[in-house]
Amino acid sequence: MDSKNDPLSYRFQLADMIIPAQLNKTQIQNVNQISKNAYQAINCRDYAKMDIRLCDNNFYVIDVNANPFIGLECGLVRSAELEGYSYREFTSQIINSLAIECDLNKLLTTSEISMDFFNK
Repeated sequence: MDSKNDPLSYRFQLADMIIPAQLNKTQIQNVNQISKNAYQAINCRDYAKMDIRLCDNNFYVIDVNANPFIGLECGLVRSAELEGYSYREFTSQIINSLAIECDLNKLLTTSEISMDFFNK
C-alpha cells in the first residue's frame, strides 16, 4: 500500500485532506463543472480520482487518475461513503459499469481464453 493511503504513515498524517470540502454553493457548482470537464477531456470512463486545489478562489486540477487506488482507507472511498455508498456498493457500481460497457454476453470465460491460447 502506498504510504499516502496508510493512516499510520508519516506521509498520510501530513496530508491536509478535508472530506467533505468546506465549500459554498457556488464553489461546489464550479468544482463540479471543472471536474466534469477534466473527466471528459482526459476521456475517463466509469470512475476517476482528481486532485483539485483551491487557491485565491480559483480551482486548479493538479492530477486526474483514471485508475486510482480504491482501498478502504483512500479519499475516493471516503468520499463515496459520505454520499451514502458502502465500500461494497461503490466497488459494485464500478464492476457493473464495466460489465454493461463490455457487454457481458460477448466476454469469454477464463477457460475459453486459456484453451484458445493453448490450441494455437
